[in-house]
Amino acid sequence: MAGTPFKFLRLFTNLSLTKNVAITRNPPVVPAIQQLVGCLDFKPLATISIPGKPKKPKTAFIEFYVSRLPLLTKQNPGKSAKDLVKLASIQWKVCDPAEKSKLVEDAKKQYAEYLVAKESFETSISPEMKEKMISFKEKRKERRRKLAAKKLGKPVKPLTVWSSFVASKGGDRGNKSFSDFIKQVSEQWYQVDLKTKQKLSEAYQQKLAVYKVELDKWEDEMIRTGHPELIRPGRQIRSRTKLGKYIKQKSSKKDTSDE
Repeated sequence: MAGTPFKFLRLFTNLSLTKNVAITRNPPVVPAIQQLVGCLDFKPLATISIPGKPKKPKTAFIEFYVSRLPLLTKQNPGKSAKDLVKLASIQWKVCDPAEKSKLVEDAKKQYAEYLVAKESFETSISPEMKEKMISFKEKRKERRRKLAAKKLGKPVKPLTVWSSFVASKGGDRGNKSFSDFIKQVSEQWYQVDLKTKQKLSEAYQQKLAVYKVELDKWEDEMIRTGHPELIRPGRQIRSRTKLGKYIKQKSSKKDTSDE
């Protein structure tokens, strides 16, 4: 228990830099810390820029969409980006065959050139750099997954007893550095009697039990609506069976109603 408060300090370690990679990074602040202290801004994940890395070219449709976008925006004021893409896809279907053929051929040529440049680039970088690239892609994918889950209403896990205590002291931080603030709160925490800590622990366990029930319901809904990638890895295998049963039941009900 004595080392618990200082676990938060390790969240602020800097990302190591190398000569072959330019990394720009804002101080990493996770939502839990933002909720605890109340005066820290949420920052995005680090962005990684690798000199010489070829950029994947646009598809034929994207090139068509970009060329039509100014006119579509002018003709359809107030339309969302999603609606504009739908309008562009309709125009793409009836596009002049000669224009479409040229866009497709140009896209194929650019993609072939990209594959050659990509192969050349990948053979020129070190194994260490490859690992950094893979790690960054995985972190970015996980970040997007979490954002999508949040947007779809994923239940928020309650703060632990210690975290709730820190949050309650957030207004006392003043101009102290984060490390000094945590040390101060740690000293206050050790002075709290065991009976009070026990009550706080019981309240946390109750909130955690409610959270687990809500999370299971939310994950079941994600499976039903076709978002199994957003649920916990341990449930993803079982979700395939549930999703298959749901589709089968839905199909059975449809067949019954048709009769």
